[in-house]
Amino acid sequence: MLIALLGVSSKSQGYFRLGVGIAIIFVISTLITVFNVKEKNVVENNEKIKLSEVITILTKNDQLGVIIISVVIFQVAQFLYSGFLVYFFTYAVKDLNFYATFVALGTVTQVCALVLFPKLSQIVDRKHVYTIACALTVVGFAGMFMFSGFDSNLLLCIAGIFYNLGVGLLNASVTVMISNAVDYGEYKIGKRSESIIFSAQTFIVKFSTAFSGLIIGFGLTLIKYVPNAVQTDSTIMGMKLIMFLLPAILMVICGVMYAKFYKLNGDYYLNIMEELEVRRSSISKKSSDSDIKELI
Repeated sequence: MLIALLGVSSKSQGYFRLGVGIAIIFVISTLITVFNVKEKNVVENNEKIKLSEVITILTKNDQLGVIIISVVIFQVAQFLYSGFLVYFFTYAVKDLNFYATFVALGTVTQVCALVLFPKLSQIVDRKHVYTIACALTVVGFAGMFMFSGFDSNLLLCIAGIFYNLGVGLLNASVTVMISNAVDYGEYKIGKRSESIIFSAQTFIVKFSTAFSGLIIGFGLTLIKYVPNAVQTDSTIMGMKLIMFLLPAILMVICGVMYAKFYKLNGDYYLNIMEELEVRRSSISKKSSDSDIKELI
């Protein structure tokens, strides 16, 4: 609806003008943040990290490796779904106007999931929260696959809510997992490297987006999609398999991988934090003793 309003009679112009509008809002928001959010604490760190040290930080942290692989799987599943969504509503649901409503409902649901995450983590162990989130996405994918043949937008929305609850919880869980991986890296390697580890996440998301775009293009060719034409039943079914079934399988793999290989939970992680506190206290004491000697 917004695209039609902006483009008048041309969808391409509508998308272009929407993109320009979003870019302008993004720049203004960034400038507001830059000029109005002041740093209260400035930590001077002149330490230079060599490329070889970056490689060591990324390869020696086995838990970071688990996170990277699981995030790639999750992002590919998510982008396969979202990349095909507009085609799904255009040719399968045949109600493109409902697309914006469905996406808006999903966005609100994800925000609600982020708000609920801290409370849920207090009731259920974070390990189980991640597993529940993966299960919710699988249920959502399965529901959307089944309900898409019922000609019911309400049932699609219910399935979409399950999926988006899972995505919101997963996004929150991944942020916590990466923070834990920073602590684990300090414990295992002896160096704390937040900037390197968090920047690795950004690179992973970009890589996953590009890879998913490649798969989407290949998938459209594979199912014999014809632009601006009535699609065959086999094309519609192929679309559903790629955007629902394949991501569901990927999320099952993601959940199993997390359960089997990710270990920064419970007593194990608490023991790591206790060890780090001991190390930091020891370093602080040595530094204080050194300062006293210099004064004497």
